[in-house]
Amino acid sequence: MNRILIIDDNHSFVDTVQVMLKDMGFLFESASRYTDAETLMVNAGTWVNHVEVERIIEFQKKVNADSQLRKKNPDAEIPELEPPVLEGELENEKGFTLVIVEQNTESGLKGIDFIQNILRLPHGYTIGDFLLLTGNIGNVEAKAESIHLAVMEKPVRTNQIRAFVQSKLSSLREKLQTAEKLKAELALTVAPKPAAVKEPKSSATKTSSPKKTTAKKATSKTNSKPAAKKKSTSKSALKTDKKQD
Repeated sequence: MNRILIIDDNHSFVDTVQVMLKDMGFLFESASRYTDAETLMVNAGTWVNHVEVERIIEFQKKVNADSQLRKKNPDAEIPELEPPVLEGELENEKGFTLVIVEQNTESGLKGIDFIQNILRLPHGYTIGDFLLLTGNIGNVEAKAESIHLAVMEKPVRTNQIRAFVQSKLSSLREKLQTAEKLKAELALTVAPKPAAVKEPKSSATKTSSPKKTTAKKATSKTNSKPAAKKKSTSKSALKTDKKQD
């Protein structure tokens, strides 16, 4: 189930946001301080592994570009691309789908600055994982646009935040499905070839030689017996002749 983190020191407003999104199938976490929020974010991570997903999608874009180039220039020598080495799963069921940050959660650090600090750290979050809420959008609008951060002015309307969250969820699901499909195709492309099975050596030559030897021995014994009989017959004949004389 997808999870949303709400960062605001106003517990009443946190409850209000949860009610607005209660039937959309989310689990909610909340934090009233940035340090607590960062701990939750680091432990949970993001629902979509943006690094691996982008790596697969960018590789496919390059493959498509090379394919088009080969069609236009059949004689061009274009080296084959090395497939990316994936280091993790594309989806994290325990990760956050969205982090909602209130601009004035803490007086010492504004919400937009907290978001930028998180993005500088290797936690795997991107600017698209955040929604900034503020009571005066004019104070943050220019800065938010420069970093492509989604901003919503309070008081937040139910249909407004529901539409944003639904759009965000659909976009992530589509991106994840595309990456999963490409990953499966990539696995088939780079799958190792099965090793050739060596045929066992024939043992016919080993068994044939003893048979021939045995046959020869048998033949020699058989031939020797008649010869012995002939000799004995000739001796008896000589004895008979002497008696007659």
